[in-house]
Amino acid sequence: MSTPGASSVFLTLPKTVATTGSTVSTAKSLLITSATRSVFSSQIPAPSTPSPAKVAADVPAAVKPVKISHPCQQAGWYVQLGAFGKVSMAEQLLQEMNKVGVKACVGTLSVNHLFRVLVGPQSSKSEAGSVATGIGKKSGQKGAYPQYWAPE
Repeated sequence: MSTPGASSVFLTLPKTVATTGSTVSTAKSLLITSATRSVFSSQIPAPSTPSPAKVAADVPAAVKPVKISHPCQQAGWYVQLGAFGKVSMAEQLLQEMNKVGVKACVGTLSVNHLFRVLVGPQSSKSEAGSVATGIGKKSGQKGAYPQYWAPE
């Protein structure tokens, strides 16, 4: 029996397969009519539009500038010893390098907000590479490499 203006949808759900690969159950069929559709749609909440105040509250506050004790101030080739998300970790490496006689500074970029521990500037990339090797031998610091850095 069909009601004028009513529509029906007949769905065949896929077979369920166990981890062994054998078929657990056969395909199930579901008949959705205008009567069952209204039951399903009443269970789905309508999308809501947040108020401007709610949207403003969800926007993060501006990133506050962090004071760095030894900022790098000149553009050039440096040896990067590490990059950290927290200034305290960069300052810790900076102090460790000062103890072994390596003078370093901390450089940041607003692009990714990392605090880079840098030694330099050096006159060229090749000189920065040589300095990186020397720092590794002197301090045991591994992974140092030449990096061009410029303050913003």
